[in-house]
Amino acid sequence: MANFNIDKKVKTLLEEKEKNEKKKKENENQNEISLINSDLSKKGVSDVLSDLSDIEKKYSNRDYVDAADSLGLEKVEVESKTDDEIKDLATSLTKNKYDQKKESTSENFSRQIENAMKQKESAKENSESRKDEINSVFNGSVKSAENQALRRGLARSSVIINQLSEIEGGRAKELSQTLRDLNNKLDEADANIKNLETERDKALSDLDIEYALELQSEIENQKQEYEKRRNEAIEFNNNVDKLEADYKLKLEDQKLQKQKQLTELEDKYGANYTQNLIKDKQMDYLKSYFDSIDTSYAIDIMETNKDFLRILGTYRYNELLSYLKNKQ
Repeated sequence: MANFNIDKKVKTLLEEKEKNEKKKKENENQNEISLINSDLSKKGVSDVLSDLSDIEKKYSNRDYVDAADSLGLEKVEVESKTDDEIKDLATSLTKNKYDQKKESTSENFSRQIENAMKQKESAKENSESRKDEINSVFNGSVKSAENQALRRGLARSSVIINQLSEIEGGRAKELSQTLRDLNNKLDEADANIKNLETERDKALSDLDIEYALELQSEIENQKQEYEKRRNEAIEFNNNVDKLEADYKLKLEDQKLQKQKQLTELEDKYGANYTQNLIKDKQMDYLKSYFDSIDTSYAIDIMETNKDFLRILGTYRYNELLSYLKNKQ
């Protein structure tokens, strides 16, 4: 599939290049006698002489071919990444997700641990309240027993002493039970906190392992994608090199054919064939130019500027001058 896509890209580039070249050649060939497609009447004498020189250069070149020196295909950039750069890319694509997961997990366990800590404080507060209630009740019992003993005159008797001893024993028993209940609740809360911390550490450790595995997988994926893009770019550029090389061979062959054709024409029509062709092209160009301006002015230019006689030669110069004078 990769080769197909690359060939398709190259084919598209060639088609676009051929269209542009064809359009350019059509524009140039609309009027071969005009090297520069502009309004001839606006040209000065120096511009005309420059165009005549260009005509001579063009047709004097025995291997001249009306084609570009190359297809002009542009190569694509070939990526170059180090293992560290690929790892950094993979990390940027995966780390944020796991950072968010770890943050969410930590926050969730932190809330649960915080609730457990609040339960401990609440248990302590409830225990203190319970102790106050117990002491209040037993203090009332002691007061009541003492008052009854005073009314009965038994303030120093063994009866009241035994009764008070029983009350204090009951107090101690209740307070001891309250302390045991508190310690049980605190131990339960501490165990819960420890379990939550263990679960949190395991959950975070599992996320680290999961992240490490996914990171390694993403690194491998990025390496494969990188190698694929790189190989496609190299293959594309190799195809461009091949197309350019084939084009240059064909261009050289066309130049050789052009030289052979000129040799045959010179053998057939004489050694001056190319020179006569140049003069004819220059003659056609000047006729077009002079036809675009005032005839009297054209004659004046011909007669006052000896460069035209030098370029055209006596025969063609007189022929062109006669042509202009006959137009008057």
